[in-house]
Amino acid sequence: MGFLEVVHLQTLEQLGWNSLLQDAVDALGVPGLVPARVTIEYKDRYRVRSTTGSQMVWPQQGHLEQLPEERAHVGDWVALSDDRVHAILPRKTSLRRIAAGGRGIQVVAANLDRVFLVTSMNRDFNVRRLERYLVAICAGGIAPVVVLNKSDLQPRKHKRYLQKVRSIAEDFPVVITSASLGDGLAELSDYLGAGQTVGFVGSSGVGKSSLINCLLKEDVQDVRPIRAHDERGLHTTTHRELFLLPDNQGVLVDTPGMRELRLSDSAGLAMVFGDIEDLAEKCRWRDCRHGSDEGCAIQAALADGTLSQARWWSYQKLIAEIEEMTPKHLR
Repeated sequence: MGFLEVVHLQTLEQLGWNSLLQDAVDALGVPGLVPARVTIEYKDRYRVRSTTGSQMVWPQQGHLEQLPEERAHVGDWVALSDDRVHAILPRKTSLRRIAAGGRGIQVVAANLDRVFLVTSMNRDFNVRRLERYLVAICAGGIAPVVVLNKSDLQPRKHKRYLQKVRSIAEDFPVVITSASLGDGLAELSDYLGAGQTVGFVGSSGVGKSSLINCLLKEDVQDVRPIRAHDERGLHTTTHRELFLLPDNQGVLVDTPGMRELRLSDSAGLAMVFGDIEDLAEKCRWRDCRHGSDEGCAIQAALADGTLSQARWWSYQKLIAEIEEMTPKHLR
């Protein structure tokens, strides 16, 4: 028996159902379709959840001819005809990345309202990686919350880690947590709610599974120790899965740790690097190359220290990476 069966589901609204989704089903014009939400994605089938319970279903006819991003993924709403997906309902948001090897776009999770971007207070902390995650989250139209976990490991350095996060994520909320002590869980819960869907992302070993177990109030996810020599985690979570939270607090989606997150588009850059894009607007010349051009606001900010060289390099790297993505990579 899975966790969704343990937490009693009375209405589809607990899973995030709304009137727009109902309109989408009605527009299909097929009587008897049953709406359900994808909780686990397998290679050739899905586990879904509806008010009638959890069941295994099979993809649409001809799904192999579809692009990967056009198929159903965890968090998607589908309309079922018996044990087969008749249609995938329109997505509100999606967290996407370039698949391993550059083979198309991978939808990590669909229809997320928020993402808890979890990092830990140890040697694995990396602001450049956080920037990359934030760009991907914002590009999908999702609201990020940065979670500084394992605060018990660095009781005297909370302010230092917080300042590092604020240097790149000034406009996003930050929560300091300790799964082992229970610190910050009440603040995390403020971002949950009936019908809301929150996703967990971050590298392996940052404590996502421990935090999820705390919020679910049950040890649903396995937890493994990090490696001692570099404080990095081993892959404990091996697949994406949607869970129904107790006390009508909405649903959450857990994802495996991602060491590689290649961006699929530039839509989130302005939200994460707004300071740089604002500076670029102040350059004397509209076609400024931000090098030795006279009147370059970027170079002036680098010179007086208001913009760090590391952040500028990070921005340039992400721009170059996105521009390298050709139609060949995205098929």
